[in-house]
Amino acid sequence: MEGTVGRTTRRAAGTGAENVPLARRTYELIREDILSQRLLPRETLIEVELSERYGVSKTPVREALLALAQTGLVESLAFRGWRVKHFTADDAREIYEIREVLEPYALRAAVPHMTDERLARLHQILSDARRAIEDGDLPTLSRLNRLYHIELVEPCGNSRIVGFLHRLQDQLRVMAVRTWSRAASYRREADQHEAILAAVEAGDGERAARLLRSHIVEFRRRYVEVSGVER
Repeated sequence: MEGTVGRTTRRAAGTGAENVPLARRTYELIREDILSQRLLPRETLIEVELSERYGVSKTPVREALLALAQTGLVESLAFRGWRVKHFTADDAREIYEIREVLEPYALRAAVPHMTDERLARLHQILSDARRAIEDGDLPTLSRLNRLYHIELVEPCGNSRIVGFLHRLQDQLRVMAVRTWSRAASYRREADQHEAILAAVEAGDGERAARLLRSHIVEFRRRYVEVSGVER
């Protein structure tokens, strides 16, 4: 599989999308490999090896790694290179404590501003997520789950909250795939998503916010329990 990934990404980096800066294309390739767990937590990232993997020079690789560090997907090893970020129990606690406060608040504010078009998109996301579950496609499922959460809160009227939650999305996707690979809780979470959406459609912002908070708290506990992560 690794050889196939290398060949695929080299072609992608070297052909098409000429108007996209090379560092940006390299960033997207490394990011996708992290989100798809082709690059695993704690895995060392060596610039010369990544250059060969993606068919580019070391400069765009270095720029891509710097950008990925800003999103929290990779971390510097203090003059010893880079590695894929491993999310500890404290990482999960901090990220999910933020979500427990911000997302229910934003959803409560968003409910009165939900449009039929947005509700239709949310239903489509949940339908696509069910299909990803049946296909066993966890990377796609994690992307759809994150899209669902953003679609829920976007009408809240606070662009800073929405932007901040956007910036957490890739970290949340990594944690989701890691958790599901050890405990297949995604069907229960899909049911919870549908219950939240039903409350939103009923115009019950308080219930929707309460269900969302419980959903977030439960996932954080599960991540710590099944991942065996240290503090």
